[in-house]
Amino acid sequence: MAKKTTRLANPSVMNVQDRFRALFGRWTQSQNGISFSVLENNSTVLLDKIFDPVPLESDLATGNVSLADGTESFTDAITSTSDENTSFFRPTEEIERPLDSVSDRTGNPIPFNPYPTLVPTHVQTIRLLDTRDKNATTDQSWIDTVNNLFDPTVVYEDFVTSFDSPVTKEEILNTEGSPISAPAAINYVYNFSDINYERVAARVTNHVVLPNLYSMFDESTKAGAAKQDDTTDVDILKSPTAKQLRRNIRNRDQRLALQNKIVPIENMPLLADYEGSKYLFQMYVDMNIPLDKNKKFAEIMKSSTMGIALTRDVEGVPDVASQLKSEPFVFSTQVVAKRSGVEETNISEIPVKTLNLLDWTLIDAPSYVPDVETSYPPPSNFSFVGINSGMSYLNNPPGEGSDAIELTGLYDQLAKLPIGFNSVSTAVANNDAFALALEGCYDGLKDLADTNRRTFQNLIDGEESYSEMLMYKVEKRLGPVQPVLQDPIQTFHFMNSAEVEEFLSNENQFKFIDTQVKYGTEYIYTITGYRAIIGTRYQYGTPTTVSESFEYPDSRTASVPVFTTPVIKLVEVPLLSSTGRILDNPPLKPEVRFFPVIDDRNSIKMFFTTSTGMEDIEPIAFTQQEANEHAQIAINQNRNDGKIAFKTDDSASAFEIYRITQPPATVDDFAGQLLATVLTSSPTDIPLNASSATAKVYQAPNQKYYYVFRTIDTHGHKSNPSPVFEIELYNDGGAGYPIIRHYDMTSPDPKITTKSARKIIQIVPRISQAYLNETESGLIDSNGDLQAAGGNTNIKLGTEDESLFGKKFKVRLTSKSTGKKLDLNINFKTKQLKSS
Repeated sequence: MAKKTTRLANPSVMNVQDRFRALFGRWTQSQNGISFSVLENNSTVLLDKIFDPVPLESDLATGNVSLADGTESFTDAITSTSDENTSFFRPTEEIERPLDSVSDRTGNPIPFNPYPTLVPTHVQTIRLLDTRDKNATTDQSWIDTVNNLFDPTVVYEDFVTSFDSPVTKEEILNTEGSPISAPAAINYVYNFSDINYERVAARVTNHVVLPNLYSMFDESTKAGAAKQDDTTDVDILKSPTAKQLRRNIRNRDQRLALQNKIVPIENMPLLADYEGSKYLFQMYVDMNIPLDKNKKFAEIMKSSTMGIALTRDVEGVPDVASQLKSEPFVFSTQVVAKRSGVEETNISEIPVKTLNLLDWTLIDAPSYVPDVETSYPPPSNFSFVGINSGMSYLNNPPGEGSDAIELTGLYDQLAKLPIGFNSVSTAVANNDAFALALEGCYDGLKDLADTNRRTFQNLIDGEESYSEMLMYKVEKRLGPVQPVLQDPIQTFHFMNSAEVEEFLSNENQFKFIDTQVKYGTEYIYTITGYRAIIGTRYQYGTPTTVSESFEYPDSRTASVPVFTTPVIKLVEVPLLSSTGRILDNPPLKPEVRFFPVIDDRNSIKMFFTTSTGMEDIEPIAFTQQEANEHAQIAINQNRNDGKIAFKTDDSASAFEIYRITQPPATVDDFAGQLLATVLTSSPTDIPLNASSATAKVYQAPNQKYYYVFRTIDTHGHKSNPSPVFEIELYNDGGAGYPIIRHYDMTSPDPKITTKSARKIIQIVPRISQAYLNETESGLIDSNGDLQAAGGNTNIKLGTEDESLFGKKFKVRLTSKSTGKKLDLNINFKTKQLKSS
C-alpha cells in the first residue's frame, strides 16, 4: 500500500533563530524530508522546569490586542516588575485599528462588537540552573550566558504541520500496491462520439461558450427539488448539441461569468447530486480530490456564512485582502510503499500566499456589503454554483411582526437587484445579521485556536500544529507547458465541506466535473489547497538571574517568561498538477481480403473492412507523435503494463497500405514506407464515412512484395499494423495468378544446439562393417542351415577382421580459410530391437 505525506514549515523555525530551543531539539531538512531531531543538551545551562501556562488577560478598556492579532513585537508593549522568583508582563500597546471604528471599503461604519474576546496570550516561566562550578565562575558570566540565549526583541513563529496528501493515480501506477485512501486523479474522459458537436467545438477559442454542467440547472433551487411540473433538475438535463453550442457562441458575452466559478460551502452537496450527469456530455475532465477529514474550520465557515467572503478575498474577487501576504514555506513530500520503504522525497522552498484569519475577520471581512448601493458583487467573469448565496431573504420574504417591518425595506431593495446577483454573506444593508455572522466567525476561530493551542513545552518537544485543508482552487490552462506560467483560462474555487459524510462516498472524495473542454486539446490543471494552521507566535521576556535561592542555595538560577499565542494562518499548499488530452481509443487493425484483377496480371485488388470488438495489446508506433498519443491513452486508461485497449468506438476514415520489397526483420521496417491511403468517405460534400473501402494496387510480376495495413479512425488515431503479407503476382506468359501468404518474421533461436551438415560431410560405416555376420552370430548350425535369430543376444555385425563397433574415433576438420580446427569424437555402437 502506498502512502504520501507532506510536511511544511516556516523557514524561520528551521533556521535555528531561537538559540534556547536549539539546545534541546530542532527542525531540520535532509534527504528524508523535514524532521525533528531531539538533541542531548551538553550546555552549561540546565532546564530545570517550565511552569504551567497562565492566561494573560488583555486590557479591553483600551482595546489592547494579543500576539495573535498581528502585533510585531512585545518589546515596547510590555512592562515588567520582578523579584527573584516572579515576573509579570502586561501588554499596553494600543491597537492600530480600533475595533469600534471598523468600516466598509467606502468608509461607512459597520455594526460590530468593538471589543471582541481576544485569543488570550499565555505566559510561562522557564527556570534554568547553572551547572558550572560556582566557585570557579562569576555571576556576570552566568548573566552573559543567559542573556546570550534569549532575545526579548524577537517574535518567533512556529507553523510546522504535516498531513496525508492524496496519492495521485500516476504515483499508484509507479509504486507497489494500492493507496491507503482514495487517490487524487484528473481523468480525461471521452464518453461517446458526436462528430457534429466536435466540429463546431474545434473552432471555439473562448472556452466559456462550451456547455457547463453546473450552469444547466435552475440556480434558484437545489438539486432534486420539485418543480411546478413535478420534475426534478436532473430530469431536464439533456446532452448538449451542436445547435446549442452555436447559440452559446452567439451569446458569448452573457456566458463570461462561467470563466471562474465559486462553489459556496453550503452548496457543496450540489456537486455530488449532479456528478452522475457527466455521462450526458460527450467528453469531460473528471477531477477526484480526497477531502480533509478534519472539518472544524469548515463548520465555522458554514455556520457563519462567511465562506464566500473568505474565498473572494483570498482569490481577489474583486479585491485582494489587505492582510494577504506572500511568504516562503518549506515543503517536503514523501511517497512510501509498504514493501520497499521510501520511494521518493521532494523538498522545496517556495513563496506561497498566507493570510492571518483573525486579522482578516477584523480588517477585511467587515468591509463587505454594508448596504445595497455599496455592495461588492462579483465581476462579470465570476459566478457561483447553485443557489444565490446570501439571498435567502428573496426566497423567504419577511412575514408579519415588528421584525418584518424593518426587513420589508431590505426585501424591497434586494428584489430590485439584477438577476444573478450574489452577495457575500447572508447579511446586507443595515441588517444586524451581518454583524452577528462576522462576530460568530471570529468567535469560532478564536475558540478553535484556543482549544488547539500548544504550550511552550510542546514546542520544545517538537509537537506539530493542528491544521486542516479549508479551501481548494483548480486552475485550468492551455498546454503545452511553458517555462513561464501562462494565465489560467478558467478557475474553480470550493471549500472543504462541513457535511462530508452526508453526501460524499466512503472514500471522502470530492468530485468536480469540467465539461468545458475540447477533443485533443492539451490542458494543464493545477490544484492548490489552502491549509488553515493553528501555529504559535511566542516571545521571551527579560531574563531574571539570581546567584542563589532558597531552593538552590548552591546554584545560580534564572527565570525567563515566555509568551505564547495561537495564530491561525491560511497557507497555500500545492497539491496536484496534471497535463493531458481527451482522446478516444485507437481502432483495431483492418480485415483485408485480396482478389485478382481480370485482364490485369500486374494488379491486385484489396478489400478493407473495419474490425469490431476490443483488444488489449502493446501499441506499435511508426512516429514519435504516435508514441506520444499511445502514452497519453495509457494514462487515460490507467494502464502501466505496456498495453492499451484498441476498440472500435467510431467509424474508420481511411486505411493505410505500407509496402517494402525486402523481407522485413521487424515490423518497424515498414515505418516511413507508406504506399497509399484509401479513404472511406463519400465523394460528396456530405461527411459520411463507410466501414469498408477497396484499392487496386499495381505490382511488378514475379517479384515478392511485403505489405502491412492500418486503420485510421475519424480522430486520426491509427491501429497497430496488420500481420505481414507476402504477395507475388506470378506470370509465366500464360494464365497469371497471385501467390499470397502470411510472412513469419519470427527470428531464429540464438541458442540452436545442432546444425545439419549432411550435405557437406558423411561419416557412416562401410557395408562390410555393417553387414550381418551370420557365422559369428551363431545363426548357422553344423549342417550349414540358417537358424532363427529370435532370442539370440549375441548378434555380430561386420565381416572385417577388426570390427568397427565398440571403438572410438577422432575426426578433425580444418578450415582452409581460417585454419581453425574442429574435433569430432565418434563412438560406433549397436542397438538390439525386439520385434513384436
